Amino acid sequence: MGFLSDLFFDFLAPLLGEAFTGRTRGRQSAVFACELRVIAGWHEGLKDGWHEGEAFVRPGGLEFEVWARAGGGLRQFAHLRRNAPVSLPVRAVVTERQHPQDRSWGVVHGATVVELITDSATLEWAVPADKLEWALERVQSSEIPSA
Repeated sequence: MGFLSDLFFDFLAPLLGEAFTGRTRGRQSAVFACELRVIAGWHEGLKDGWHEGEAFVRPGGLEFEVWARAGGGLRQFAHLRRNAPVSLPVRAVVTERQHPQDRSWGVVHGATVVELITDSATLEWAVPADKLEWALERVQSSEIPSA
């Protein structure tokens, strides 16, 4: 029965949203909508500007799936076309320059922006305010410094 319920919730998560499934499962979900952009350096799978998508946060990093866009800029349904996740092993998290997201049109309204440092880039990560503390704790392992 556990397999069927996990399959059911994995299918419903993109359709109903992580908030509903997180409450149903009774735990904090490791997958949530957020935004990323490279501000220095280069990271494979992330070009210029902000990228909307879903992050799976794990100790020491995250997997980020950039949402596909239709020709007019509208998001396509995640189950119709999946992009390969971008793996981000995080060396450091910079919270001293943490600030509210200054864009009102982004997918994550009321998000807080922190910096992630990888081997090849520095990125800004817009995280929903209600996920920020948990996400930072999870992405920071004992080997990752915080500034």
